[in-house]
Amino acid sequence: MNTQEIFHEFSVHPHYSRYESLLGSNAPHQEVFSAVYDRIASDLPGLLDGARYTTEQLCGPVIWKKWASKGQHRAIGVALSFLVANGFLPLAYANRPDATNKLYGLKPVTLRLMRVPVQSFSPGAQLPSNLAHAVSTCHQAGQA
Repeated sequence: MNTQEIFHEFSVHPHYSRYESLLGSNAPHQEVFSAVYDRIASDLPGLLDGARYTTEQLCGPVIWKKWASKGQHRAIGVALSFLVANGFLPLAYANRPDATNKLYGLKPVTLRLMRVPVQSFSPGAQLPSNLAHAVSTCHQAGQA
């Protein structure tokens, strides 16, 4: 699913009206959402195992300064929470999901998948044990 399709999903979600009102009419709603998603998705490989991140840390200083009002920061938090809650980013809440200042960390399966060296794959090759275990875990969870 591309960023535009994900934004469409968000635009029909009940929390979108809050995002829209917090962001204000001067900020381009889809541009802000896409900037947040693209930045975090591209930085996933650099996130540390067991670390807890704030929205500001995940978005970085460029996004945080470009949309600098408290309302815009809250709107960015609403967008990030939507992306996490709906599985568009492989992150999990590192504190209570109902906390007002959420913290995020990598989902455990993501950590195992990111540790698999790319060069270990070739057509027809046996899956490395950590990837095979992660796939098996995901498959079993889907059947529960």
